[in-house]
Amino acid sequence: MKNSIHKRRLGLLATSAFALLLAGGGLSSCEDDLLTGQPEWLGSSIYGELEARGNFSETLRLINHPDLAADGYANILKLTGSRTMFVANDDAWRQFFANNEWGVRSIDQMSVAQKKMLLKGSIVTSAYLIDLLSALPATEENGDTRDGECMRRESSMSLYDSVPRIYPDEFPVSSWWDRFRDRTGGVLAMKDATPTPMIHFLPRFMSANGITNRDFAILTNHTAQSTNDSYVNGRKVIESDITCQNGYIHVLDAVATPTKNMAQIISEQPQFSIFAKLMNRFSALVVDEAISREYNRLNNFGSSEIKDSVYSLRYINSSQNHALSGKVDGIDYGTNALKFDPGWNAYVVTGNIANMGRDGAAMFVPTDAAMNEYFNNGAGMALKERYGSWDNVPDNVIISLLNNCMQSSFRLSVPSKFATVSNNQNETIGYTEGNIEQCFMACNGVVYQTNEVFVAPEHQSVYFPVQTHEDIFMVLNTTIENTLRHLKAYLNSMGTMYTFIAPTDNAFKHYIDPVGYGKRNNQQYIWEIKRDDNDASTLRAVRTVIDYTTGETGQTLSTATTATEIQDRMEDIMDNHIVLEIIEPGTDLAHPRTVFTAKSGMPVMVEWDGSRVAGLAGSFQTGRTGETIGQGFADAEGNFTTEIKYVPVLERYNMVQVGDDGKTRGNGITLSIDSEPLMTTKLSPVAGVRGLADRSLFANLMAGCDFTANVVDGYASLDGAINFFNSYHYTIYVPTDEAIQELIDAKALPTWEDVEEVETDSFALAHNMDQTEQKALADTLRTRIQDFVRYHIQDNALYFGGENVSNTEYETACINYAINRFRKLTINYQRGGQMRVTDATGRTATVATGEGQSNILTRQYLYNTGVVTSATGIRSTSYAVVHSLGGGNQGVLLYNDEQRQPFGPLEILNK
Repeated sequence: MKNSIHKRRLGLLATSAFALLLAGGGLSSCEDDLLTGQPEWLGSSIYGELEARGNFSETLRLINHPDLAADGYANILKLTGSRTMFVANDDAWRQFFANNEWGVRSIDQMSVAQKKMLLKGSIVTSAYLIDLLSALPATEENGDTRDGECMRRESSMSLYDSVPRIYPDEFPVSSWWDRFRDRTGGVLAMKDATPTPMIHFLPRFMSANGITNRDFAILTNHTAQSTNDSYVNGRKVIESDITCQNGYIHVLDAVATPTKNMAQIISEQPQFSIFAKLMNRFSALVVDEAISREYNRLNNFGSSEIKDSVYSLRYINSSQNHALSGKVDGIDYGTNALKFDPGWNAYVVTGNIANMGRDGAAMFVPTDAAMNEYFNNGAGMALKERYGSWDNVPDNVIISLLNNCMQSSFRLSVPSKFATVSNNQNETIGYTEGNIEQCFMACNGVVYQTNEVFVAPEHQSVYFPVQTHEDIFMVLNTTIENTLRHLKAYLNSMGTMYTFIAPTDNAFKHYIDPVGYGKRNNQQYIWEIKRDDNDASTLRAVRTVIDYTTGETGQTLSTATTATEIQDRMEDIMDNHIVLEIIEPGTDLAHPRTVFTAKSGMPVMVEWDGSRVAGLAGSFQTGRTGETIGQGFADAEGNFTTEIKYVPVLERYNMVQVGDDGKTRGNGITLSIDSEPLMTTKLSPVAGVRGLADRSLFANLMAGCDFTANVVDGYASLDGAINFFNSYHYTIYVPTDEAIQELIDAKALPTWEDVEEVETDSFALAHNMDQTEQKALADTLRTRIQDFVRYHIQDNALYFGGENVSNTEYETACINYAINRFRKLTINYQRGGQMRVTDATGRTATVATGEGQSNILTRQYLYNTGVVTSATGIRSTSYAVVHSLGGGNQGVLLYNDEQRQPFGPLEILNK
């Protein structure tokens, strides 16, 4: 009989726990829907046990206080449900009354909200043995119960237990609060619209997550030393698993007050005043109608009418699961967002709310002393020089510093794992135990107080000078922050060294549109690109007709450019202004490097004043003669010229610094230009070859190749395109007419006239060939010609004045069909000397250096339509430099010696 009663009681406990879960526990991440850990015997109720022990009179006084009668916890703890309660004895209460942050000396001096927080914050729905508090319940997705994975769980506290009224003199300095500043009566505002969870550190959790004794000591400011101890809301469990009819009691060594969230802790600690002020710029009050209705029902005599709107304090953030950014409910919160919401009590690392208990966040918050040292004497001096004070640093700049202090996972940010704590560029930040002055455990993570500000990668990047000089770089900032957002992460990446060539707003008034190269009757366009006066996130452009041959401008077009057109051109411009290395002259200042390659493949020419970059030029700037606007590397009359009109460099910003630890930080240099952007030539590779003097035979051979076409995959080109060029950069070596004619005369190289003859009906009839034989012979001759031409086209553009290469192999466009590999050339070049090209036969040809024979800069455009004149954008582009080979019979490249011998299939033409 006794055993039957025991089973019935367990059943009642389990049923009660399940009913409570359905009623209000569905959002709890660590709650079980069944009694966890069945005792061998049951004592009295929780209330009865506290009463019987005799040293919990203050706890009982709190439970029975008239202010809390409506909640009915006296009866709940006597009769119903299954609960876990964390309590402090009377000695602990006496210590609490002697010293507490509320300044109260008795329970009666507490506010109703304080009483509710102490009582309800100490009670968990469902009964848990202390060892099982760290277990996550089994689910269909997760399978079996996962032990040691829970560090937080919901208590019995309600959102509505404490809804303070905040007055204007308490508002932070944030534009999002301005609409409330005239409310002298204040606003009802929850610190967060989710209940405050309980945080517990239990042996199984710490063991499962690799938290060491040293970690635990630092996290608790050395008040705890062993991970074998259990702590709840920062208080040590001194007696556990007191078994009652309706749950368990665990005794703490002190009165446990509900922990605050990270935002509250940072805002209330005076040593964080600078950081808090900056962080709270991104706070906002967000109204919640459902919460407002429930609040009014509870506090306005059951009325469902909203008499008092209730707001929740939110932080603008871009997290996966609790984001507040962009346009929400008619308010545009913009794109400057924290990594996560530090005020979110129910913080979740991933998007699944059921995982709330598994983890928290971490914030490494510098003291005011550290912030001032950084600003006045450290790596942040550039901010002081630019803005003068922390208050003047704009949101889009300060957000990077704040986010660099935020880590999404508490478990991965404990002291023993500092060596792997990374910034958003996946670089280790470098925290050490010596940087931590003290710790504050919050209900949603940990706040580390640091004695140093660690530089955000964004503040060391080549984008930083542009970002902090908004007054002259409005177009670039709008582009990077709004139009081409992917470039922000690219330019802030610390894994590559860059030279970022930054055109000012004035430079963007003089942009020659490369899509206009294909328009009729010299009616091309010059653009003025600027930020829209009415929308700082948008660019607009005005087009004016320009005659390239004279430089004269005509009418300004009334039709506006579309957002798609502007984005298309800005993407092209940006790719042409990012060089994936630091522009430096090299060690030989007598022969400095004068040609670099942009991200797009565009060559960037450099003018040096000693070791200082004085000017820069794109391939468009190399084609100017005097006051005439040229076309690529050809002047207005179609003649080649080596004259370059450099765009002067306005400022040089060096973002590379060596720290006290000897490590190099930063990712390159930024060079600002003010007169115009670097622009690109109209000259196509096909036209560049065709324009060479004494090189007509190769041009004719190239023009007849199958891979040369005016339209490629439905996209039109200028003057013909090489269809295997693929958004990269290439070198074309052009043999002399003399060398090619020698091969033709030796019957070693067919001509297109030979192919045409073979394809005639008369040839087939004269040689008794059917169509299959005739086609096979023509294809053989065609392949011979095309392989010859392809072998003179090499991957990678190599320039006089470019990088030095020594016995370096490069693939050509010619395939060795026997092994299905591209045939190669070997290049030797040292600046100040000759460029030598060795072919597969071992013979070496020298690149000519005469006027207009080498460094001919070309660009191949494929536009976004099949007709050049109707194009509105660039589909794809490739770059090629054209070099003439030196005179004589060595002025040709061959992939085997047989190419100098008579070609068998040609013999039939002589019969």
